[in-house]
Amino acid sequence: MSGFSADWLHLREPLDAAARDPGLALHFAAALPERPRLLDIGAGTGSALRWLAPRLGRPAQRWTLADGDDALLAAAPQAVAGWAAGQPWLHLEAETLRTDLATGFEALDLPARDGVVASAVLDLVSEAWAGRFATALAAAGRPPVLAMLSVDGRVAFDPPDADDAFVLARVAVHSGRDKGFGPALGARAPHVVAAALERAGYAVTLAPSDWRLDPAADGDDGTAAALRVLVAGYAAAATQTDPDAADRIAAWAAWRRSTPAVLHVGHRDLLAVADRARVMPSPVRTC
Repeated sequence: MSGFSADWLHLREPLDAAARDPGLALHFAAALPERPRLLDIGAGTGSALRWLAPRLGRPAQRWTLADGDDALLAAAPQAVAGWAAGQPWLHLEAETLRTDLATGFEALDLPARDGVVASAVLDLVSEAWAGRFATALAAAGRPPVLAMLSVDGRVAFDPPDADDAFVLARVAVHSGRDKGFGPALGARAPHVVAAALERAGYAVTLAPSDWRLDPAADGDDGTAAALRVLVAGYAAAATQTDPDAADRIAAWAAWRRSTPAVLHVGHRDLLAVADRARVMPSPVRTC
């Protein structure tokens, strides 16, 4: 269901790894049994597994990577196996599952999962879908959920441009369009999904997991490439929202491509656990 290209997932993986909240990952790990069976929805090629598996402190782990994209699922086993070869302490079993999350949750076999993981997924779904998913999780016994990197609407360039707000307002409208689940939550996702899970009996904690793209500081061609892709994506989304402003948006994108900048993109990680004890975010992060 990811809808993303393998090239983009490769570019964003180091950004995601630097942004995810390690404190919530440790609390998620504490809620798992010794040999956890984990489900990753919208898994792509297994980026979340590669980041999270070493942080779980469990030598034996079984993962199911669920997605609706055949090409990404075909690439996932090799990508995961190549990474796992460098983790000799980890006894990892990983299988892929092709499923369309928009049609229901039966194929996910939620009662058989000890934990559920998602990354950059919840901002694509609708409020109604989030409610149904929370209900399905409750019926499955409330396995812990770690949903990472949902956008929260904060985007800022440094240096700023007079047309940043013009373009980003149209991007925000586009982010609410139907992505296959009904009207997408977009920036509302962290709090809407948190509320749905709380109604289903979970204790929920949110923590920031922001991207900071600074090609000059990173000295990394990948960061620069990711920044170019994001600018192009913002321009395309804004143009689809407001075709009459295409020339203005194109001029903005051209200026952004030619001007060194730092980009900050706000995200939230979400942890939901079955007991009612509130989990605190990592002390190194502030909301």
